[in-house]
Amino acid sequence: VQNMLIHEDLAKVEYIFADKTGTLTTNEMKFTYCSVNGTMHSKGSLLDMARKARKAKSRGSTPKNSQAHSQDKKFFDLFWQAIALCHDVIIDQRHIDNPNLREKYQGSSPDEVELVSMAAEINYVFQEKRAQVFQLNFNGEIKEFTLISKIDFNSDRKRMSVIMKDMQTDKLFLFCKGADSIMLKRLSNEDNHLEIIEKTKADLHTFSTDGLRTLVIAYKELDEEKFNEWNTKYSSAQMEEFNVLDANAVDPAEKLRQLEDEIENDLVLLGATGLEDKLQEGVADTILDLHKAGIKIWMLTGDKLETAENIGYATNLIAKDTKVFKVRTTDIDSTL
Repeated sequence: VQNMLIHEDLAKVEYIFADKTGTLTTNEMKFTYCSVNGTMHSKGSLLDMARKARKAKSRGSTPKNSQAHSQDKKFFDLFWQAIALCHDVIIDQRHIDNPNLREKYQGSSPDEVELVSMAAEINYVFQEKRAQVFQLNFNGEIKEFTLISKIDFNSDRKRMSVIMKDMQTDKLFLFCKGADSIMLKRLSNEDNHLEIIEKTKADLHTFSTDGLRTLVIAYKELDEEKFNEWNTKYSSAQMEEFNVLDANAVDPAEKLRQLEDEIENDLVLLGATGLEDKLQEGVADTILDLHKAGIKIWMLTGDKLETAENIGYATNLIAKDTKVFKVRTTDIDSTL
C-alpha cells in the first residue's frame, strides 16, 4: 500500500474479526487419530498394523493380534470402506501417469483428501472411478461399488451421505459422515452398543480438547424395495425444486430435508476421526502483539467448543488467566 499515513489509520483499529480455517491455520490437514468401534488408533499404530498385514500376506500367514483378523474386523473394514467411498475426491491424473507421485488425490475439501489418502496408506485404496462405479483395493482384493445416490454436505445439514450398491453382494448401503452434534442423535437405538457409543464420545472429547477437527462415521444396510420407494419420492422432490408452479404447494426444499432426515436415520456407529489443522507460522506471536496494542480479536469457527477453546489458547487469543464464559445453546432468546 503506497500511503505514508497508513500507520495513523492502523492506530484507529480496535477490533479484528478473523476466520479460523485458512487464516489462523494453514488449512493443511494431518491425520492424527481415529476411533473405530470404541478403540482409539494413532496414525503410527495404523501404519504399523498395515505393514504387519502386508508382510504376513506376502508370507501367506496371519499376523498375530492384527486388527484385520480380530473380532472387530467387520467394523474396521466398514469404517475405512466408508471413508474410501463417502467423498468428492478425484484421483490426480498425474498420479495415474506417474504412480511414484506422493499426492495421489485432489479435492475441494482438504479433510476428505487427507482421510482418503490415509485409507490408501493402510491398504484401503480408492483406486479408480468410472462413471458411477468406484473401484477399491482392500489389502489386494479388488471391490467395486456403484454410486446410486448422494446427499451433499452443507452448513445446515453438517453431514454427507452416499448410497452404494456392493457389486460383489448386490447389497445396498448408506454411508454417512458428519459433525457429532448431528450424527450421534441419528444412531439406531437397537443396532448400537451403548458402551461403544460412550467410548466413541470419550474419544471425540479427547480429539477436540487436543484441538483436532472431528468427524463421526456411520452406516446402515438398506432394504432395496423401501429404498426404491424413497428414491422415487426424492427424485420427484428434486424436480419440484426447479419447477415450482403452485404457490400453495409444500416447499420442495422442506420436502427434500424431510426425506433426507428419513433415510439418514437409524444408523450404526462405525467410529470417528481426528485431524490436525496446523497453525500459521508466527500466528501466536502476532496475536500476542495485537493484544498488547489494545486490539480485541474475534475468531469465527464451526468447530466443536473444546476444539475452538484449544485453538484459542494455542494462538494466544485466550490467555491462561482469561476468564472464559461458555454458552451452550441453539436458542437465540435464551442466549441473550
